[in-house]
This record gives sequence, C-alpha cells and structure tokens, in this order.
Amino acid sequence: MESPVIIIDTHIHPISADRVRYPLRGGARAPGGVAGGRRPGEGGMVEKAMTAEEMLTAMERAGVERAVLVQSAGLYGFDNSYIADSAKAHAGRCVALCAIDVLAEDARKFSVYWVEQRAMRGIRLVAADELDNPRTFAVWEEARRLGVAVDIQMQPRHLPKLESVLVRFPDIPVLIDHAANVNRRSPDGTTPAEPPEDLLALAHYANLYLKITSQNIDGAIEAGVAPEAFLGPLASRFGAKRLMWGSDSPATADQPYEHRFAQAARRLPSWRLKTSNLSWAARPPHMAGAKGKRGLALNPAVCPTCVIHPAGSIRLGRQGLL
Repeated sequence: MESPVIIIDTHIHPISADRVRYPLRGGARAPGGVAGGRRPGEGGMVEKAMTAEEMLTAMERAGVERAVLVQSAGLYGFDNSYIADSAKAHAGRCVALCAIDVLAEDARKFSVYWVEQRAMRGIRLVAADELDNPRTFAVWEEARRLGVAVDIQMQPRHLPKLESVLVRFPDIPVLIDHAANVNRRSPDGTTPAEPPEDLLALAHYANLYLKITSQNIDGAIEAGVAPEAFLGPLASRFGAKRLMWGSDSPATADQPYEHRFAQAARRLPSWRLKTSNLSWAARPPHMAGAKGKRGLALNPAVCPTCVIHPAGSIRLGRQGLL
C-alpha cells in the first residue's frame, strides 16, 4: 500500500509585519521592477510581503503541508531572528536556513549560534564570488561539524567556483537555489532555453542538489519551451531525487500562492516520481546541539512538484539534508 504524500515547499521568504522588532536592512526598500535580469512579477518582495502565518495559510489552501524558511539577506542581512522565531513558533510545519556573512571574522561563531542555539537546519551563503576564497572555508568546516547542509544563492558564472568546494567538502550536502539561475533573463534580453553543460557536468558530485523554483518555470515559459523540456536534462543527469521544488514566494507572488503551486503540478505532470523520505523527526541524540529538538530529518529529495512519498529514506551526513 502506498504511503501518504507529504508536500513541502523548500524555498519561501516570509517577511514580518513588525518592522520595529524585525527591521529591514537599510530601512524602507525601493519598489521592485524589471531590471537586472528580472521578469515581470519578480522582485518587489516588500510590496508583496507575506508573514509566516499568511504563507502557511496560503500553503494550507494549496495543499502544501510544510515549508523551509530561507533567510533573505537582501531584506534582513544576517540577522536571522524572524525566520528563527517563525520556525520555532510553527515547529510542526517549518524549518529554517540561516544566512551567514562568510567574510566576517566571527562567521564561524555565528554559524554555531544560529544552528545550535536557534535551531537553524542549514547555512545559506550569498557571497558566491567568494566560494573559492580560503577565508570562507571555516564556515564550511563548521557546517560539516554541525551536520547541516549548505545552501547557495549564485549565478551561472559561479559554477567553476562551486566545483572547488564540492571537491573540498564532498561530505556536506550542497543545495543550489533556482538551479543557479541558469535560465534567468540574460543582459541581452534573451532567456536560455536549456541548462548549460557547466551545470550538468557537476551532476557527478553526489552531494549536490538543485532547487527548481517558480523562477525556473517562468524562465522556461519565457524562453518558449515547456518546463519539462528545460528540466528534463537536469533530471536525466542529476536524477529526480536530487531536485526539489520551491515557490520562491513572495518574489513570485505576482500570482496567488495556490496558482503557483498548481502551475508546478500542472506543467510538470511527468515529475510525480517516488522519491526518498522527507519526514519530521527528532534529531538523533548523538548529534551536536540535538537535545530532542525536532525538525526536517530528511532525505535527499523532492521532485520538482515536491510530491514526496515517505519511504526508502537515505540520510545525508549525520543529521540529514535539512
């Protein structure tokens, strides 16, 4: 008998309505627009802001049960307080990934603080230009010790630098946001219709996972190809077990959340594949900072429509992927 399906959004950015307790970086933000490779509807996250509670309500309407809250360094810098508090308040439905300033002298200390004291389940890096900088390796070494994944926001030009850390840290699960933005609109106004070989060639690194978000689906449509055609080579080289779906809400909130999820499910029907277990469970007691905390125990994976069958779990590292 087939196990019940659990649907998880692996990439959302909740934004607090309390700007005093959780101030935005640099104060008020300018309205979003079509610039720097963005498509209509992207950006303007503050204008389209949703609190964690509002997102959970929208998810419930769509039938999405759980979420990974991802720190937006562009909005909050490296103060992860809001997503940490939100994940704690909704521990049965959410876990969070903290952003760390990898060039800060105390980066290692803050990695420990956010993971061990505030129960973050992964570390997000946004300074992709520094991926091959030895100064940043201390954060990776701490991620290895803590048993958490590293999540990276990057662009296609950073793929050679990415390989350097995949070689150096083969035992750390590495998640790449938006499939490295490989089908974002180019400066010349064109949108790539297929993933580059530079990305596909990295598939042999077994610790590398890709997040496929609504931005990637929009990019495929803008390029004039079916999302299945764009994602097919990724699934062929990486395998569906190393691809995971995320809405990227509210950056893609030009459409209601329910529409965004329905779009993924509708446009990617062939991706309803059995994947590894994504379950909520107590951390193993031998893990650093465990103390009975609960969170996303893991599994490698989620197919792009994020339809997950809780069976056949494969753990990564000491504590799982997230």
